[in-house]
Formats: sequence, structure tokens, C-alpha cells
Amino acid sequence: GEELINQIFNKINPDKIAYLSCSQGTLSKDLKYFKSLNYVVKRIQNFDFFPFTKHFETLVFITKKY
Repeated sequence: GEELINQIFNKINPDKIAYLSCSQGTLSKDLKYFKSLNYVVKRIQNFDFFPFTKHFETLVFITKKY
């Protein structure tokens, strides 16, 4: 969530982020927040770590926009 993102950014301020999510709702909310911090999505890759279930995970590569 935003609180954890802020803690990380206050210490590191990363240029690149690899964000792994198993919740589409949380992913959507967090990507909007990353956008407000001047980050852009470069690539999205889906994974099925739990076959034969309705769940899948999403890996998003995000970079800082300068």
C-alpha cells in the first residue's frame, strides 16, 4: 500500500521497480499511486504459480520518468 511504498521511497528512491502482485485490485490501486509519483509501466508479465486455480500473479516492471 501507499504507506509501505512511501517508506521504501524515502530510504531508496529507486529508478526501477519489479512489482509482483497476486491481487488485481491492489495492483490497479498501487499502479495509480506509482503514476502519481512519476513512474511508468514498462512491461507486464503474468505467471500461473498455482495451476488449476483461478488465481494468477502479475509481474510489472516500472521505471522512474525523468
